[in-house]
Amino acid sequence: MSRKNSLLVIITLFFLAMVSSFVFRDALLNYFVCRKQAAMLDRYDVSLEIKKCGFEGIRDIYIENLSLVPVGLDTLLYISKVKAKLNLAMLFRFKIGFNELLVDTILVNAMKYDNGLNNYSMLFKGAKKDTVTEEHTAVQYNDRIASILKKAGNIFNERVVMHAVRINYTSGGRGELLSIPELFFDKEKLSASIVTVSSDGVGSYIVNSKADPGNDSYDFIISSTGNEKASLPFFDLYDNFKIGFDKIHVNFKADRDENVIPINVMFDFTNLRLNQWRISPVNVSFPQLKMVFNLLVDEHRISFNKGTSVQFARLPINIDGFYENKPGVRIGANVAFNCDAGSFFSSLPNGMFNSLQGLKASGELHYSLNFDVDKNNPDNVVFESSLKKEHFRIIQFGQEYFPLINSDFQYTAMEKDKPVRIIYVGTSNPMFTSYTEISDYLKNSILTSEDPGFMTHNGFVESAFRESIAKNIKEGRFARGGSTISMQLVKNLFLNRNKTISRKLEEALIVWLIEQNNLVSKERMFEIYLNIIEWGPGVYGIGEASHFYFNKTPKDLSLPESVFLASIIPHPKYFKYMFDSTGTMKESQQSFYHLIANRMVTRNLIAADEISKADSIVKIIGPAFNLIIPLDYLPKDTMELED
Repeated sequence: MSRKNSLLVIITLFFLAMVSSFVFRDALLNYFVCRKQAAMLDRYDVSLEIKKCGFEGIRDIYIENLSLVPVGLDTLLYISKVKAKLNLAMLFRFKIGFNELLVDTILVNAMKYDNGLNNYSMLFKGAKKDTVTEEHTAVQYNDRIASILKKAGNIFNERVVMHAVRINYTSGGRGELLSIPELFFDKEKLSASIVTVSSDGVGSYIVNSKADPGNDSYDFIISSTGNEKASLPFFDLYDNFKIGFDKIHVNFKADRDENVIPINVMFDFTNLRLNQWRISPVNVSFPQLKMVFNLLVDEHRISFNKGTSVQFARLPINIDGFYENKPGVRIGANVAFNCDAGSFFSSLPNGMFNSLQGLKASGELHYSLNFDVDKNNPDNVVFESSLKKEHFRIIQFGQEYFPLINSDFQYTAMEKDKPVRIIYVGTSNPMFTSYTEISDYLKNSILTSEDPGFMTHNGFVESAFRESIAKNIKEGRFARGGSTISMQLVKNLFLNRNKTISRKLEEALIVWLIEQNNLVSKERMFEIYLNIIEWGPGVYGIGEASHFYFNKTPKDLSLPESVFLASIIPHPKYFKYMFDSTGTMKESQQSFYHLIANRMVTRNLIAADEISKADSIVKIIGPAFNLIIPLDYLPKDTMELED
């Protein structure tokens, strides 16, 4: 066939395709709509209703009164009118695509009902599963990211204009709103105005962005123009999480054509504000926070490469690591920073380190963390953390003056976040017992069971952290902590009892300051610990405990009595189930005595014959006798009975 004839055939086929697409466009539209309606109902139990749709002119399509209604629930989505200009190239392939999209009046009404149901989750859980059981396969991250980038590229290749967009979310009788009066995108620049209504009030924002979908490059700037205290909607209703900011700049660049997809993302916040009970009981603010992620997304691995960093004001933190899901979930990270001490303490976010606010120091700080855990092999967890100082000196303390505990002071005992006792730690308290007046049996029993290396470590025991991480992974819950006596003391004296990220970080930093700078001696720390911890119902300090259980002074405690007192520190009210009606310890409780006593022999804290000489049976003769519950068995959940 000649070149001229070939060209003629191509032109003819092209013409026939155009004619066919135009002639059958209504049928194609109806087929597409019906297929979508059937798919939504079958896959998600959602009814897609369209009152009217059709063509205007050659390429323009319109849809009026579109709604999504989950079966038996309230309408989730309503759109008054949509006008779109068809993409002819896609139409020739018998697919629906658009070059221009005009939307008027979008109402999204997401509702969570009192019975726990909602009218939106079915769209996020994916299609209903077939009855045939499918073998679980790990997510392929590069394919997932490539698909998302492709969809984003298709969206940003259209000209989009939207008017009157309202998104409502209602939960527990409370509602919040995000409203977009107008949004305009011309395939390169996006601009929009946003109004939000949350529990903190009304906020307003301006959005400006640039997009280059062909190169998977996007740049967004969102600036607050209204109430600086207003938080973004929906987060608070979902998980009591509040977030607000004055400005956020997001820059995104990727290359979906690569098998291993490189992604560079930058988030730059001005006056970021967070509030969530897992983070801190009060608002946390970051005047300047910048995060840069240099990622490589492979089939089953996401790597955080060199160049990934988080900067809090003048504190730069460098990060590299990975997350992989095959053959099993494995997480690894290296975190490090090097900075002058003044920059470090001045950069700590407000609301997370309250006792350190105002602390000033000189010198250099160098931190490194190496972490690697395989969920299928948690016993081989790697956890190495080190904060080193160079010419470090505290110039001024902050809200708390930590050396104050070297002299007499007042301690407030708390129970379930409520103050229950004021205890004077010092000679003004007749029940206070100095370090030298406490039985060596008791001191060694507690050190052996609670923190064997207390007198020599610097406040942290990495092996204990590794064991805790492994145990928590195995049990799928927070079953064990890695606290030393130093950490327990700091928590009791200077911090609240909230189990938050900020408290744990602040606790670790205070322990480092005290231990590394010798602000308080080990003997004094242990002395305070023994005089303030709870030993029973309303019983605080070893002076009260010795009298409560044995009508003795702490100096006269025997080896078995000391081991018993050490055993109840984790659950001080548990003692009531350990004795019979005569006040004698049950034989089933003696295993702990032999365990601790033998460890003390191994550590040369007692002689081997001291175990055989001592009667391991403990008898309660003090006021505690009146509280004994002589059950014939130990409860499976002693804490439940205790409550």
